[in-house]
Amino acid sequence: MLDLMAQREGLVPRALLTLATGFLVVAAILSQQAAAVPPATIIGPIPADAAGSGSRNGIHSASAIELAAHGYSEEEFFIEGVANTYKADSDNPMADASIESDGHRYRTRLVVRRPQPADFNGVVVVEWMNVTGGVDKDIDWWQSGEHLVANGYAYVFVSAQQMGIDNIISWSPERYAGLNATHDGMVSGDASSYDIFSAVAKSIVREGQALPAGVVDILAGLRARQIIATGHSQSASRLANYSTVSTLDPVFDGFYRAWRWRHYSRRSAGENFQAYGRDRHAASRGNAAAQHR
Repeated sequence: MLDLMAQREGLVPRALLTLATGFLVVAAILSQQAAAVPPATIIGPIPADAAGSGSRNGIHSASAIELAAHGYSEEEFFIEGVANTYKADSDNPMADASIESDGHRYRTRLVVRRPQPADFNGVVVVEWMNVTGGVDKDIDWWQSGEHLVANGYAYVFVSAQQMGIDNIISWSPERYAGLNATHDGMVSGDASSYDIFSAVAKSIVREGQALPAGVVDILAGLRARQIIATGHSQSASRLANYSTVSTLDPVFDGFYRAWRWRHYSRRSAGENFQAYGRDRHAASRGNAAAQHR
């Protein structure tokens, strides 16, 4: 299932387009911007040994695609702050969620893969890391990274769930000790993950925005025209839940959810991104979303 959603500031129509077994389902509802994602602090980039060096002071899930030859760089950052937890409307699953509790501390990581300024197409893809099997994995990059690199996308992945954080700590406790998304065990079910994901997206500076003094620029001067959320399978299901939270403080221009990537070759996965890229103007803030298979 693939899903793109466009959002506006304030009181807006929200269009949810879902493609499943050949049917297009469109649901439009109104959403009120009612709450803000708490601010977060970016730390880094965190020095890392080269991938393939055998060192555990490298980036876990570093790109398997050769980046430097294509003018790309890869850097890891930590992000820390406090998160809200949210409660869904049990009577209306399409309704906006509401804040259930707040002030929950977290510290986790994100990884940025970015092109040279001359090659940047203006679109930043933010992937919710998949933790199926207990491993923190960038599945959509594995499926579509070659296309993203060839077409000048910037890419960010986010370790939003505790299982993934536990995995990277086990791999390198020296590098990742201290990362935690449970507020010392007070938060369960990855309830802080939604604000973590939003906070990373809010750290991306858009065209026309100024970078506040003292704030780390994770894109090193690149300015986003659009920011698109993506997730694969288990992560896509988290994004489905996130869609009821994101309307409270919209930060993404669209959602690209991948439910059944096993039916696509690596090339066809890239073609899906390419089809979206051709019509990405239709997913800009305030416009209806466009869906392509």
